[in-house]
Amino acid sequence: MLIIAVFGVRAVGTLVGGASWTAPGTGWRSVWQLVMVAFAVGGLVFPARRTLCVAAIGAVYAAATLLELAVDGDRLIGLIPVDMRDRVIHPLVAALAVASVVAVLGRLRPVRSR
Repeated sequence: MLIIAVFGVRAVGTLVGGASWTAPGTGWRSVWQLVMVAFAVGGLVFPARRTLCVAAIGAVYAAATLLELAVDGDRLIGLIPVDMRDRVIHPLVAALAVASVVAVLGRLRPVRSR
């Protein structure tokens, strides 16, 4: 949740500060971050869907990581600027999401009685 809070603060600060809407532009990055914040808030508001929301966030950031590596390292889908910080944060968020989902699914396994 700390990562999502940072994304939200950064996105709102960028938009208030006069984000660029050219391609690539910081406005597009802010929209992306706010969508991820919305998924996270959805997971908090609807606990039954929390794992799904975390998995969706992880999938988006995993896809971003792969696209940055395979397609264009400077712009994500031609709209969102990518810098060195993103090259660290995107795979980190994806890995944290996967670890969270695995931990939750591990707790859901039925316990066998002897």
